[in-house]
Amino acid sequence: VYVQGRSAAGRDYAGLIPLGGRIEEFFGLDECTFVLWPVWSKQNDGELTTVAWFYPIWSRTAGLTEDRFRIFPFYGFAQRHGQYEKRFVMWPIWTWARYEYPASHGTGWILFPLYGRLDLSDQSSHLIFPPFIRIFHGQEVDRVDAPWPLVRIQRGRRNHFHLWPLYGQS
Repeated sequence: VYVQGRSAAGRDYAGLIPLGGRIEEFFGLDECTFVLWPVWSKQNDGELTTVAWFYPIWSRTAGLTEDRFRIFPFYGFAQRHGQYEKRFVMWPIWTWARYEYPASHGTGWILFPLYGRLDLSDQSSHLIFPPFIRIFHGQEVDRVDAPWPLVRIQRGRRNHFHLWPLYGQS
């Protein structure tokens, strides 16, 4: 596919997908430069710059407030300064996150497909054989999905009982 144009800023661009080129304002990206895509690409999107080799296997993203790296599916991390840090090892087997939002902070993890736990300042969850069994406790609501999506029970500011597809009440 041959792509050619002029950006809103008046810069000419062209690319022959998958051989190489530079494309601007394409698929929501500000700019994408590539050679033998998916072998190598560099993408700019606002403040973030991502370099990828053998997309989606290896990528590195950097910006003023965000950093990401991955060698998929073996290891990866994402960090948005002052908001969260997330990591995975052998995705989806082990995932971990730390949240630093002012109203809700804490950690969570999942050892898939066995168990997961989320402990935040305003809520907690246990996941057993995720996503099939979830026990959630929040400030305004308690919820049990066991097994999801067949049985859903919620108590608190709003009450639900759903036995799908036979019965439901809210």
